[in-house]
Amino acid sequence: MKGLVTWASVAFWAIVALALARAPLQSEEPSAATATVHASTQAPPLTRAETARHDRADDCWMIIEGQIYDFSTYLPQHPAPPQAMLKYCGKDATEGFLTKDHARPHSNYARNLMAHYLLGPLQP
Repeated sequence: MKGLVTWASVAFWAIVALALARAPLQSEEPSAATATVHASTQAPPLTRAETARHDRADDCWMIIEGQIYDFSTYLPQHPAPPQAMLKYCGKDATEGFLTKDHARPHSNYARNLMAHYLLGPLQP
């Protein structure tokens, strides 16, 4: 009986270790591949005109510092009321992002989080 308990315990912890090794960490930074997902698909060009087509809460692209982001899935998670971001959907939101509309910068956490939503650089 003691051998069975030992074997079961070892097997349990081996499975837990394997599961943890395969699960991505929530705080993990996105890889460079994440930022190039848009470029590798048959997607529209990342222009101001294309960004302007994505101007709704359920389809919200923004230009920030020359990069285009798709914040459609992030809007419900944003800590400020939705209006803080909605007014920038389909537009250049650089000034709004840099100042939070009140001369206060976003945190490093917010900057790092943006990488998850990056589509790519603004095309001329």
